[in-house]
Amino acid sequence: MQMTNILHIIYSLDQVGGTEKRLMEVLPYMAGSGKYKIRVCAITGGAAYRNQLASQGIELIELNATGIFDIWSFWKLVILIRGLRIKIIHTHLFRANLIGRLAGVLSGVPLTVCSENTTMKKWFSPLVNRWFDHVTDAVIANSMAVRKHLSQNGVSPAKTTVIYNGKNSRDYAADSVKQDIRKEFNIRPDRYLVTNISKLRLEKRVDVFIRAVPAVLKEVPNAAFLVVGDGPLEAELKKLANDKGLSSSVIFAGVRNDIPAILKSSTLLALSSSYEGCPNVVIEAMAAGVPVVATAAGGTPEIVQDGVTGLLVPPEDPDKLAGAIIALLKDRNRSSEFSRKAVTVFQERFTIEQSVRLIEELYDHLINRKG
Repeated sequence: MQMTNILHIIYSLDQVGGTEKRLMEVLPYMAGSGKYKIRVCAITGGAAYRNQLASQGIELIELNATGIFDIWSFWKLVILIRGLRIKIIHTHLFRANLIGRLAGVLSGVPLTVCSENTTMKKWFSPLVNRWFDHVTDAVIANSMAVRKHLSQNGVSPAKTTVIYNGKNSRDYAADSVKQDIRKEFNIRPDRYLVTNISKLRLEKRVDVFIRAVPAVLKEVPNAAFLVVGDGPLEAELKKLANDKGLSSSVIFAGVRNDIPAILKSSTLLALSSSYEGCPNVVIEAMAAGVPVVATAAGGTPEIVQDGVTGLLVPPEDPDKLAGAIIALLKDRNRSSEFSRKAVTVFQERFTIEQSVRLIEELYDHLINRKG
């Protein structure tokens, strides 16, 4: 059977992020199915994942564009799609969705699939979405909240399929995680460790997490707090922690590639975002059996069942966030019950195998429909 040529297009693989990690997790499964010839095009560059893709036998094409308006790189993409006889282009995130779909039109690619993962409002989104809707065969939203947001911003609901993010359960099995993060950061085994894993950007509202810390320490003095990730607000957030006298309680760990170990060493995960699509880190916490306190933002309530697998609080409310964290730290039986139920829900709904199967079913449906 002849394999279908598929080109995944993303603006950059130079840094580690949620969408980038998800793509890297999905691709080996697709490449190993024997049905598709998978290639990846990074419009700017792919330094963060170059070696990983090479080890998996997946071709990475780097256009080395200097920006979104690099015309020469754009035409290289058009020529690339034609030359490789690509059947499906699958674009990821706004800039690649814009550039990739335009290149798809000019190259005459038969099928175009876009992935969207945010509920953040952009003034230009309705215009772009309506303009490209007629040349887009399918849109993958990673939550019902994202699907609703897209339908309100020019994307045809009939073309939109919800496929939740998935994670590999083997990465979070007890025998797969050997590292003790607490030793690295000098956190005693008897201390509670509350972890926030986010890109340090405005929509993640890590400042809300930090502002919740004093109230938690007042009730639970033996708690420690770990912030994992980097971003444009890193210096500002470190200053906030220092100004509040929290420099010995809030540890900034930077970017990590050992998230399973981080979670396995944590007492609970606290997510403080004001916007979310389908937060990978919540699914990872569920897979690791770590209880979750999260803001009811975007698609998060579709993952965390409030009072069943975790606790949800309103966004941008440090007091409510602190109260939920305190409640779970003080009631260890309830926290353990949340963990057990979360693992079950993860296995039922959020494994990588389920996610890949649904994407492949969408591809096959589009191919059969196109003929």
